[in-house]
Amino acid sequence: MRRIILAISEHYKSNNTSKISGFVQTQYNRIVIHENTPLSLHEVNESDILLSLNECLSKLELDLSELLNFVSIVPAIDRITKQLTAVIELKSAYFQNLINSSSNTRVHEDFILYSTDMYQLQGNNNHIMYRELPTNTDREVIASCINFNIGKDRGSCGLSLKELRAIKKLYIDIKYGGLNPFNEDEWLDLYKASTYRRALEDDALQCPERVLGKAITQKYKVATEMHNVFFRKQERADTLIRNDFGRVIGRKTQLFSPSELIQQKNLPRYGDIRIAKSRDAIPSSETAEPVVLDPFDLNNFINEVNGEAEKTFDRAVITESQAEQEYVQANEELIVTDFFC
Repeated sequence: MRRIILAISEHYKSNNTSKISGFVQTQYNRIVIHENTPLSLHEVNESDILLSLNECLSKLELDLSELLNFVSIVPAIDRITKQLTAVIELKSAYFQNLINSSSNTRVHEDFILYSTDMYQLQGNNNHIMYRELPTNTDREVIASCINFNIGKDRGSCGLSLKELRAIKKLYIDIKYGGLNPFNEDEWLDLYKASTYRRALEDDALQCPERVLGKAITQKYKVATEMHNVFFRKQERADTLIRNDFGRVIGRKTQLFSPSELIQQKNLPRYGDIRIAKSRDAIPSSETAEPVVLDPFDLNNFINEVNGEAEKTFDRAVITESQAEQEYVQANEELIVTDFFC
């Protein structure tokens, strides 16, 4: 731990060791229970921690306050070497600060939607209207959302419950090698960070470089690449073939990948929402029960008006060809083309 504190102090030429020490101690105090065994950064080689930290500081060019407020250092299991290592994770505040640093954009609010909240979705070109209701033990997270302003225009971006579950599974199973290093509040912040990356990368900001400027967009790309590179390395562990002594003797190959074909064709994102028209939800003829729709999934909106459970859903304007529509409809599972969030 002492080497980490000295390295940060030397990097910033700062004598403010009390704040630096507090930051490092907070990271070391993170305890992860894995197979009934407590793990922390104390079990990670200090050289690995310094390597990850130096990469973050050199690539993102953070000042000291940004490091202390925007960065987490967490333990993970390297799925290739089967050893503990350290991973840098950026908080949602980093991406919020990135958007707010542009004179043309401003984050109005970021928030987590719960099943007990009242809300109304109005499309990508307007804010998501919502009102928090008194909390109870039965409430569940249903989406992560951002409302932002671009000049005089408004915009919003959200990740559905299905996407949030997929992101959490990818974090634990692949990126962190089976470890769950975050508590519930930290997971909520990670959901927000994922939504910011989606807003910046996807079409929510309508060409980020034109809106944010080249310098800010480049910072975003570097941060996202740093976020994704370790995941890709971890993912490659599934392609390795080892002998009984652990030596790599070959690699698995996949001759056909539908997700890669979709990327090559540069199809629009599955579930992209544009201009919508609303109609009443139609009950199923077989069950005679109302259809339950995910408000952030695919083309569905759910509006709660005056506390009544009046549910409507909107369909996006179809921009795909007939062949592309048939392909999307044939795939029932969520297509995750990258770790990106």
